[in-house]
Amino acid sequence: MISPMSIHGGIDLGGTKIQAAIVDDDHDVLGSARRATPTSGGPADVAAEMEAALRDAAASAGVEIAALAGVGVGSPGTIEGSSVRSARNLPGWEGSFPLGETLQAALGCEVRVGNDVQVANSAAVATCTSLPTRTSHPSAACSGTALPLAAGSVLGDRRRWRADHRRPGVARARRRR
Repeated sequence: MISPMSIHGGIDLGGTKIQAAIVDDDHDVLGSARRATPTSGGPADVAAEMEAALRDAAASAGVEIAALAGVGVGSPGTIEGSSVRSARNLPGWEGSFPLGETLQAALGCEVRVGNDVQVANSAAVATCTSLPTRTSHPSAACSGTALPLAAGSVLGDRRRWRADHRRPGVARARRRR
């Protein structure tokens, strides 16, 4: 049996879809769910759909939301604390909305919000630093499927690189300066 502290939720908020997953401490996906991002309404409607997606993922994993140690959210826009501002690709999201607090109240566990591009870069760094060091130059890449610029790579010397966002689908990366 999995202990309650080893289960976490993750939500990727995009302009067309909301992807939610439940993972254990080994980052094994226990359950996942996908819902369409609402095309009308506002931030509260999007937050409600995010909650529903995570509840679907938890049901798919066979766990209760109360068992989650916390939830991480990747969101477009500017992140200020746990609020999201100017997520212009989402309906009615021109101002600031307390997304973290809203989800925390609905889910009953800690929620941390990060910018989706920065979350992708952090995932690439975490993946690279957790790889077995069979060579002196481990590499890792993490990309968001919705946006070409939601990609991060760590190559060889562990400095971050980013994809050439001017040419979507190009696997080549250029060095960040």
